Amino acid sequence: MLFWKDLTKSLTDWGFIVNPYDRCVMNKVIDGKQCTVLWHVDDIKISHVSENVITSMIEYLSEKYGWKHLSLSQGGKFIVIWE
Repeated sequence: MLFWKDLTKSLTDWGFIVNPYDRCVMNKVIDGKQCTVLWHVDDIKISHVSENVITSMIEYLSEKYGWKHLSLSQGGKFIVIWE
C-alpha cells in the first residue's frame, strides 16, 4: 500500500492522471501521444509509441526508487519492467 501511495503521488506530481476505473493505471499525453503506466504489486508496465519517452520514465523511476537490476522485455511499442 505504501508503494502504491508513493508511486501514485510521484506520477501525479509528474502530470499523470489516475484512471477512474483502475487506480493502478495512470495516463499522460507526452509529445501528443498517450503514455500509460500500470502496475500490480511491484510489476510495472510503461507504454508509449516513443522509445525515448519510455527510457526517460525508466530512468526517472529507477532513480526515484533505487532500482539497479531491471529485466526489460520489449515487443512492439512497449517495455515491461520487473524489479
